[in-house]
Amino acid sequence: MALDTIDERIEPIAIIGIGCRFPGASNTDEFRDNLLKGKESVSFFSKSEMLDAGADKTLINKPNYLNSGRILESIEMFDPGFFGYTSAEAEFICPQQRIFLECAYEALEDAGCQPHRQDSDIGVFGGVQTSGYASVLEPVLRETGSVRAFEALLGTSVDQLCMRVSHALNFKGPSMSIQTACSASIAAIHIACESLRNGECSMALAGASSISIPQSRGYIYDHDMIFSPDGYCRAFDAKAQGTVAGNGAGMVLLRPLSDAINHHDHIYAVIRASAVNNDGSEKAAYRTPSLEGQAQVIEEALLMSGIDPESITYVEANGTGTLLGDSIEIEALSRVFRMTTDKKQYCGIGSVKTNIGHLAQAAGVAGLIKTVLALKYKELYPSLHCDTPNPSLIDSPFYVVREPMKWNVDNGTRRAGLNSFATGGSNAHLILEEAPLPERTSISEMKCRPHIFTISTKEESTLKRMGHKYKLFLESNPKADIEDICFTSNVGRYHYPCRFSSVAGSKEELLKQINNWLNDKEDPPGFAADRKKCQPQIGFLFSDSLDARFLKRTSFYGRQTRFSEAIDQCHQILQRLGDFRSSSCDLKKFYAAPPGPITTFILEYALASMWESWGIVPAAAMGNGIGKYVAACISGALSLENGLSQAIKARDFHPSFPSPDPKISQMVSTLEFNSEQTGENADFLILMGPDKQILQQQDLIQDKTVVYLYQGDENEWYDTLQCLHKLYTRGKDIAWDRVTEALPYYKIPLPTYAFEKKPCWFSS
Repeated sequence: MALDTIDERIEPIAIIGIGCRFPGASNTDEFRDNLLKGKESVSFFSKSEMLDAGADKTLINKPNYLNSGRILESIEMFDPGFFGYTSAEAEFICPQQRIFLECAYEALEDAGCQPHRQDSDIGVFGGVQTSGYASVLEPVLRETGSVRAFEALLGTSVDQLCMRVSHALNFKGPSMSIQTACSASIAAIHIACESLRNGECSMALAGASSISIPQSRGYIYDHDMIFSPDGYCRAFDAKAQGTVAGNGAGMVLLRPLSDAINHHDHIYAVIRASAVNNDGSEKAAYRTPSLEGQAQVIEEALLMSGIDPESITYVEANGTGTLLGDSIEIEALSRVFRMTTDKKQYCGIGSVKTNIGHLAQAAGVAGLIKTVLALKYKELYPSLHCDTPNPSLIDSPFYVVREPMKWNVDNGTRRAGLNSFATGGSNAHLILEEAPLPERTSISEMKCRPHIFTISTKEESTLKRMGHKYKLFLESNPKADIEDICFTSNVGRYHYPCRFSSVAGSKEELLKQINNWLNDKEDPPGFAADRKKCQPQIGFLFSDSLDARFLKRTSFYGRQTRFSEAIDQCHQILQRLGDFRSSSCDLKKFYAAPPGPITTFILEYALASMWESWGIVPAAAMGNGIGKYVAACISGALSLENGLSQAIKARDFHPSFPSPDPKISQMVSTLEFNSEQTGENADFLILMGPDKQILQQQDLIQDKTVVYLYQGDENEWYDTLQCLHKLYTRGKDIAWDRVTEALPYYKIPLPTYAFEKKPCWFSS
């Protein structure tokens, strides 16, 4: 099969979020730090630890018993309430499923995708190791026919892994467990990519979880097995003798590249193509790798991508660290690469198994996350314990990366391959590419504007823990833009009842406000201790006229979709009504015109429409003069066309004219501003423009009511954000995506949720 050009129908898939748990690392930042340092996250167990974990006393005293492993800390800890479980229910769920669920949630938050989206068609694909937790639950599983036994069965079944995520997060897309042994996670990613291209889901979570229970026990060394005699994995070393077992879980969030770009997602890397196959029976034995099978899957992925192998400058190998397995893998890669290039040792190769061990079903996604981080940060990480490279590498296109280094390329595009093979012959290969640079448009005057930042949690006790996470983030990420931080905190997070927010013009100001809040030095700029079901009632108040300063300074047109649509809609109606004096869509002329009933009506109507598009829907609407007719339109009592007709008559006759239509006059009179009545019906008043009459009656407004004024000054946007800040921290749900829809901001990875974990481990 000859390598050919890419099939343009194959949509590249963007990796936009990551969640992971690996030995020595609970997130991607810790994992990357370990990789850069060449750290091997290995543990050595004492005899007492192994005996406590259930190891056989006779076995651990044998000379060929190895007391090492790669473990995850605190696998018994879980936040059951956050995911809708009781503690008793959580104890019946294997830690593999629980950690997979946590990684799924974190991958979504890492991508700036709100979990719990109603009617979401996100798909979930993953693999899991046979549960060792079943031995812990054995007394319950023996209760055949009981509810407890059934719950324990579901909690330890490989079939339930993905469906548990879909249920907990309300996902309606495909939910499939993929069981291909050690290639399960990459096979799951391949199927997820195909599901996205077929339109079965708009986004997909894919990965695997593999945690042996108990963890703190070693293994018997047998020279006929793949495990190392000394507890270390020496992938691609001439003296490689085997791999070592590890524990972990990893998840990536996938989205078609075009969608990711359109949604301003943060993109870690791009999957250009993937392929899966099986060795069949034409090999030495069932457990033996196949040169032909591996070469074919690599060639197929390259064919689908249309990429020249010479442009691939790193391969994250399966790299089990056996002399036979490594040699076959190098030869398979070399066979395919040599179809188009004779270059030698230009492409780096490595294996994450040397750092964290062989994670079985999660091995592939661990290698993928390593490679994705390498692409994002343009760096290569060392593969450990390779002192004398495998002889098969000498005339090959590959060299082992043995030191951390910058990933420099000649053609400007970094590309990588990834192998994932399994006992039994299920092979998978991915072609990866660095993310395209975002085409950022700069709106200079918006750069200096203030921004609103939000944090929310389910419980008050968690809120300050999240505040500390953001404090550390701001201190350690000097290059992150304040607008992207605030944008992601608003549109990329689900908003829970306990809330903090602040309005800041810079990262320094935001950090100062967070520090003051955390240190109790001043009243927090926004804090809702208990807003679980408290939605404040909003009142809209409309003025009889707008200050000319407002007409000149408002900048919502072109930047707030609903505001712009409302103004355009009004102009179109005026044209139909034949009022050509006020129907010009030339906004410069419109704003330059002296303020009058028509301009007042249009702008107040547009402002109210904009607030409603943000989710701020009034429970009451009242006004003075022409404002009464705006209130009538907003409340649905009067059509927009009739309201504009009254504005024309007001301009042509007298500002305080009586309506010639008795029905309209009677209806509108009920919307006359009454501060006492409005104060009773609304907790929060928004006045669309300064109005002396209303300001003079503020003493009648109850203390519980906050008045927000559009005064037409240079602080228009700041005042708007302050109003949103007060509404948000008083429990109002705001459509943040509409507030920021026209702004040139991008999602970035931010700190993920601080779970309130507690021990959830079954004990008879």
